Amino acid sequence: MGTTLTKLEAPQASRTALHNAAVQIGGRLAMTVMRFLAAGVVIRHAGVETYGEFALVLAMMIFAEAVIDFAMTDVAVRTIAQESGAERPLMRSLVRAKILLAVVASAVFAGAVLAIGYPRHFQLAVLVALGNSLATAVVLINRVSFRARLRMGREVLAELVSVACFVPAVWLCARAGQSLAVLVACFVGARMIFAGLTVLLSTRDREAGDPDTLDRRYNAGWLFRESAVLAASMLLMRCYEIGDPLVISQLLDERALGLYLGAQRFIGLLTMLIYPIAHTWFPLLSAYLMTDRPRFERSVSAVFRLVSFVSLWAGLTMALLAEWLLGLLGADMTAAAPAFRLLLAAGVVQCLMTYLGILIIAMRGHRAVIYITVFAVISKLGWLYVLVPLHGIVGAAGATLGSELGVLLVSVFTLRQMKCRCSWRIWAHLVPALAVTLGLAAWIGGWRNPWLGGAVAAVFPLLLFATRGLTLADLRPQKS
Repeated sequence: MGTTLTKLEAPQASRTALHNAAVQIGGRLAMTVMRFLAAGVVIRHAGVETYGEFALVLAMMIFAEAVIDFAMTDVAVRTIAQESGAERPLMRSLVRAKILLAVVASAVFAGAVLAIGYPRHFQLAVLVALGNSLATAVVLINRVSFRARLRMGREVLAELVSVACFVPAVWLCARAGQSLAVLVACFVGARMIFAGLTVLLSTRDREAGDPDTLDRRYNAGWLFRESAVLAASMLLMRCYEIGDPLVISQLLDERALGLYLGAQRFIGLLTMLIYPIAHTWFPLLSAYLMTDRPRFERSVSAVFRLVSFVSLWAGLTMALLAEWLLGLLGADMTAAAPAFRLLLAAGVVQCLMTYLGILIIAMRGHRAVIYITVFAVISKLGWLYVLVPLHGIVGAAGATLGSELGVLLVSVFTLRQMKCRCSWRIWAHLVPALAVTLGLAAWIGGWRNPWLGGAVAAVFPLLLFATRGLTLADLRPQKS
């Protein structure tokens, strides 16, 4: 039987958090590389147009997954971290809730596609994708157990194996000229493998006991009530994320959709570096908030410094290597380079927002999250419908950047109202170092040559260390 977060001493919890973040970053980096291989295979063998439709189906599946999650993962993990004895009843209630939500998500997914009026072959692919609902429900139940015990590495291992199965399957089908529905079936099959492995890897951590002794407060109804506000915000956020591909699919052609979503895949690589850090520290910050406020405040700023540095350096590196990275997916993809660089800027802002959002949730600011997300959706859709007809996919990327900056400002103001402040002093060092690095890239031609671009990107952290804007302690927030 594993040890929950509430039973860990602070130093042990911090070391475990660092280990989990490192394992997740390494594992998810490997998965991202394999997914890029799969995307490149589809683009090269099936064409940019088919890839655009395939990626749109996956984006819709992500929205369905948000319905199945219903923000219960964060609520359950936070409750287990803060209240002893809550784990067993919560896990039983999660099973009941996920069965219901999987049915609802499938109905919403299929109904939306029929209402929009997509072609028949696309509708068939969506019917195949409904099989992912069951797999997602199983994964989300076990994710709570993994996160509550700071054993996220097990979930990463299960997903890594499933992605390793997906890549050769989609390669064989794309080379054979199979339909969009078959390509989607490859993905759904891999997700089934993922779900099965999470069950196997979480079996040892299940707590046994007499059902009559369970705390009846933590039933399925309590879960729905506790997560309702946050769930509304998360669903709005998924609307925010799926807004660009939906608008592009309606206003532009399949090629433009494929170019945009191909470039957008790299933004997932950028945010992938931050999600493990933010989500690993979420249960710790939730626990510190209740038990050790000074430690909470120190940890907030320490993790923010790390998130700021990692996201900006990664975004800068990818911007310098833009043409080369896009060319890995196929020669046609280099046409998306201008939109890609704007998306990278938006991705850096999104990384900061990911962390600030975690803080707002930890402080139970669910209603604030709702207002922020409504503002985000409205502003982004407004920008999209203005800029996409004028500038195509570059306009879509600009709309994303503008809306992200607006949301960041609103979130910072919200946290200040909640008496939670992140120290932004590191940005007084990051911005000058960024300006010098960009100037050097323009001078020696680092934008055109990937080797020079990579070398210039390495100058950025060296400048920070040389000017004492960054220290080794900033890379280890557990020492805060």
